[in-house]
Amino acid sequence: MCLASSGFNQAELLARSFCQMTGLKLRSQGLERTRQTVRQFELPANEREQNLVGAFHLGSDFRHRRPVRPVLILDDIYTTGATVRSAAQTLRQEGIQVFGVGAIAATLKGKG
Repeated sequence: MCLASSGFNQAELLARSFCQMTGLKLRSQGLERTRQTVRQFELPANEREQNLVGAFHLGSDFRHRRPVRPVLILDDIYTTGATVRSAAQTLRQEGIQVFGVGAIAATLKGKG
């Protein structure tokens, strides 16, 4: 969910709980969405990748202190993977290794 529409960042809340349970460090400002995009669920699967081109940049946490270890990207819902692919691509272009992706929910195959 978008912060502007709901008043909170659902993925960040989930990541915060995940990090508390695992002991991993949360860097919630590692990436920033710097361009407004259409909400992914409003788009057909074939338009989602294009919607996110150039949408992410390094956030203040990673600009000020780059991670020395690979990072794990956590998202609330994994549908087509367009959001996490775009996020991972941005991190890799900046020389930050991505260990993997975790999601709390996923759509059924063929439904997203």
